[in-house]
Amino acid sequence: MTRHIWRATDAGMMLWEPAVEATVTTKPQESPIIKQEHIITEEDIQVTLASSHNDSEDSSDEQDLVLPSIEEFFGSYIKSEPDLGTPPDATRYASESTESSSSPCPLTLDKVRSTKLLDSSETNRRFEISGTERTPPVRRTLNFGMVTLRKTTDVATQHPVVSNVDSLNILRKLERGHHSWDEDERELLTILYRWYDDSDVTTLPQIFNAITGLDIKLSCVRNHFERDIVYYGGCVYPEFDRATKVLFHDPARTYEYIHATIKETASEYGIKLSRREVEKKYASGRAKDARSPTIRRYYRSRVKQVAEKQRQEARAMRTPALQDSPLRPLPLGGMTMVTDPIGEDAESWLDTEYQSIPQVTPARSPREVFSQAYSIAFRAYDESSFTKHSEKNGFMSSRAHIWPSDKLLPPPLDPNGETRPYFMMDAHNHLSMSGGTSPYITVCTSLLQTLAKASNMQHPRIAVVALDHPLLQEPNRILHAAETIRMLKSEGLIEWARYEGHADNGLYLQDLADSDERSANLLSLEEFRPGRATKHISDKLRHDQFVLKKNSARRIAAVARTFKMDGVNVKLAHIQDFVACFVDGWKINENPLDGSDARIRIAAAFATTLASRAHRAQDVMHAFQDGFQQGAQTIAYYSRRRPTTRHPCSV
Repeated sequence: MTRHIWRATDAGMMLWEPAVEATVTTKPQESPIIKQEHIITEEDIQVTLASSHNDSEDSSDEQDLVLPSIEEFFGSYIKSEPDLGTPPDATRYASESTESSSSPCPLTLDKVRSTKLLDSSETNRRFEISGTERTPPVRRTLNFGMVTLRKTTDVATQHPVVSNVDSLNILRKLERGHHSWDEDERELLTILYRWYDDSDVTTLPQIFNAITGLDIKLSCVRNHFERDIVYYGGCVYPEFDRATKVLFHDPARTYEYIHATIKETASEYGIKLSRREVEKKYASGRAKDARSPTIRRYYRSRVKQVAEKQRQEARAMRTPALQDSPLRPLPLGGMTMVTDPIGEDAESWLDTEYQSIPQVTPARSPREVFSQAYSIAFRAYDESSFTKHSEKNGFMSSRAHIWPSDKLLPPPLDPNGETRPYFMMDAHNHLSMSGGTSPYITVCTSLLQTLAKASNMQHPRIAVVALDHPLLQEPNRILHAAETIRMLKSEGLIEWARYEGHADNGLYLQDLADSDERSANLLSLEEFRPGRATKHISDKLRHDQFVLKKNSARRIAAVARTFKMDGVNVKLAHIQDFVACFVDGWKINENPLDGSDARIRIAAAFATTLASRAHRAQDVMHAFQDGFQQGAQTIAYYSRRRPTTRHPCSV
């Protein structure tokens, strides 16, 4: 029979291999310390017989079938409890070729004492280690004496309880979007940092936010000036060059109104501000010689863009806008009856001609206000409106929309000529909202009435249209509702109409309410509810008695910017009429205690916040003042005509 033995190899492993034949068969010596009880099962015998080359011979020699114990192979490498009394030799396993640094298990473990290891009940083997006491089994994790590297404790960090309001404020700060800077904001920054001391890095950014009504991080304001405006210089930002070319003592008083606004704002918000006595020089335009080739390329591309923009503006100044681009045929689609809101998309004005610095029209008398149309009007519309709107043609009436595109539309009907009967029929059908398609588009010069109408629509939009566009100057192109209603009533038509139509002649309001809470409060958007009459809203606003202040002027400018009143195609007359519509609709009164200086500061706050891209701030200030006076005259006119309320007599 061939015998197999266990042989020790590297890394503490044992190999089961045939033994070398010897002349004398020796009986395996029992360990003097370890005594083993063998309980051999059938499975053990099958494993042993499978490894033998001579399974059928000498089956009675059971001494050759002695199975080695696990202690003979692994020595004392048994997980046991540490004990200082056990000698270290009893707790080692090693081979001569194994190092402690490369072995997954350390060669020298802590001092342990021998314990009895009892395997599961499924096996029939039982190993006992002599010289030890029977201890209850303990479930432990084997770490082989490795040093624990983790020194932290799993203790949950205690965070303070945050309320819902504080959580929303934190989220708003985290989700604050990127601000798009415009030329006027950069020019204001240049004025602040050139003429005022910035020893306290938070002073000037606070004043900037207070003047503009913005809520930009103070560090972002300062970084934008130092790392963007100054770094790229006047070739990229002409507004920086324009502000730095003004003499430091400003003999022409170019920025006098801005300095007054800055001083007033600092006093109002309690910000300590001191003006420089010596000008501070800034090394501007360093991006031109930057080490980074990417920055240099970006600088050159920006310089080219600015130069091209200046050439286009100069060309527009020399050539009339009518010759620059062909006029679109009838962008309003037929005739326009000024009776309700009309307008164009919120993104741009409808064919309003560019005018650099036109003269401000003087404020009209109350009687003239109602006999002449405003230069702007509004239209509320949604997807269900009969009037169609497109980027190419603007607004088109329902009749013009179904007209063949390759055919010219007929001229407007003359209410005083041979076509009077046809005009009367179309006007009657339009005002009664019956009788099929209409050639008219309803617009309104009252912003308040337009908002009231929009509150009854699904997903309404409000558009602004320039009524002084050249295409609308054709006779009978614009009809005033008051005159048309009187004409129809004189012939016994629309006797049911009680509306006089004196005020009749895109943007989402919810977006404005979400982006600017103070502007939403000034607009009193909560009053515009479906089914609520315009008169009810007007009476409520009259009862609130808004007083014009600098903050309210900034809010009016913010609303005007939402209506794109800062665009390059907007005339000063449009700004003036918009302010008049706002003052008239929301019954804003002037503080009688305000002097001329206070009025100038209020107008400057409006001009600074509006940041018109077509007009100088001084001209915008004059347009605001004239518009406010125009709106105040309208309020006074209707106040005299309003019947007094009769109180019941007590008996």
